[in-house]
Amino acid sequence: WPSTVGNVLVCPKYDLEVLYQSEEDHGYFIIRTFLLKDFSGKLARIIKHFNYQSWPDFGVPQTIEPFLNFVNAIQNYENQSGVFPDSQNDLIKLVHCLAGIGRSG
Repeated sequence: WPSTVGNVLVCPKYDLEVLYQSEEDHGYFIIRTFLLKDFSGKLARIIKHFNYQSWPDFGVPQTIEPFLNFVNAIQNYENQSGVFPDSQNDLIKLVHCLAGIGRSG
């Protein structure tokens, strides 16, 4: 993924490019928006990346409120996106921890 807002990552092997469109910092979590599209410009998808920043390694958070705010932000996006729960346009969710395993089960 591109690391800076405005940057584009080009993936010629897959005929794709990824544009880092925006970032919202909410303290305990960050919401990033990416535009993934093919080189022809005919296929495109918005990727919303909800990144919880405050889950400690080898433990649990001291308080639940920041995590509940994170979950509420995801639910608000689902409700406002206009694509949920239409079965042809369901939002796809992927959950993982920093290393990809462990904290997310």
